[in-house]
Amino acid sequence: MPPRQIHTLHRPAKVQTDAPDLLFVHGAYMDSRCWDIHFLPYFSALGYNCHALDLTAHGLSEGQDEADRFGIDDYAADLHQVIASLPGELVLIGHSMGCTVIERALERTSAGAAVLMAPVPPTGTGVRSCGSH
Repeated sequence: MPPRQIHTLHRPAKVQTDAPDLLFVHGAYMDSRCWDIHFLPYFSALGYNCHALDLTAHGLSEGQDEADRFGIDDYAADLHQVIASLPGELVLIGHSMGCTVIERALERTSAGAAVLMAPVPPTGTGVRSCGSH
C-alpha cells in the first residue's frame, strides 16, 4: 500500500536546546489540534521541537471518506511514516488510543522514550455487565 498523506503540526522550539523532538499521537475521535491548545506551546517554549500527527481519517489526513476501513495497524504505519520523516531520536507521547498506536509501532521501531497518558486497558473500553447479585 502506498504511503498515505498524513498531516502533521510542527511547533519549533522557541529556544535552542539539545532536547529530543517530541511527537504527539492523539486518541480516538480527536486530531492533532487537541495537543495544540496547551502541550505544543508549553513544550516548544521549553526548547522542544514539537510535532503532532493526524492519524489516517482524522483531522486533515486523508481517508475521511472510508474511516471505518482503518485500524491500529494502519495508524501504526502512519506513525512509522512520520517517524521516518523526522531527524534524530524522538520521544513519543500518546493519549488513550494513541498509546495503543505507539505500543504497536514500538514492536518494529525504537524511540528515545514513550509517554503513555491514559492508555487503553488490555481488556478494551467496552462496558461489561457485572451480572446480577
